[in-house]
Amino acid sequence: MTRGRSTKLYPAQIRYQQRNPMISFRICKAEYDKLQEGAKKSGVSLAGFVRKTLRESSNVKDAHEKGYQEGFETAKKKFEGSIKEARERGYDDGFQTANRNLQMKIKQAREKGYEEGAKISKKRRSEIIATALKEGYDEGYKQAKSEFESMW
Repeated sequence: MTRGRSTKLYPAQIRYQQRNPMISFRICKAEYDKLQEGAKKSGVSLAGFVRKTLRESSNVKDAHEKGYQEGFETAKKKFEGSIKEARERGYDDGFQTANRNLQMKIKQAREKGYEEGAKISKKRRSEIIATALKEGYDEGYKQAKSEFESMW
């Protein structure tokens, strides 16, 4: 009879394994050599090097986000006045341009209206004169006819 390994774990072992889970995976030789070289340069074990790299990568991410946010806030404060001035200047420029365009359109409309009014006025004047001449002619003809008829 051979003795088998006991699979029963003590409570302390269970807590330790829960706090410190073990991972295992395979990597290619080139990646393994890089990890070994990094660990050797850092003067720590391979497991210590992986842990250190993980902590630093999260610190780098946090530092990047913090730096980005600080840079954004600094730029926002620095350019806030400039942005407001630019917006107001743009508004003023747009308003002045729109006003000039409107004045130009009003002037063009007046000139066109004046020209059309003058044409209509000339036409009506001609019509009025022609009507007056005809009416005067008709009245003169009638009066002359009545005078000549009384003579006969």
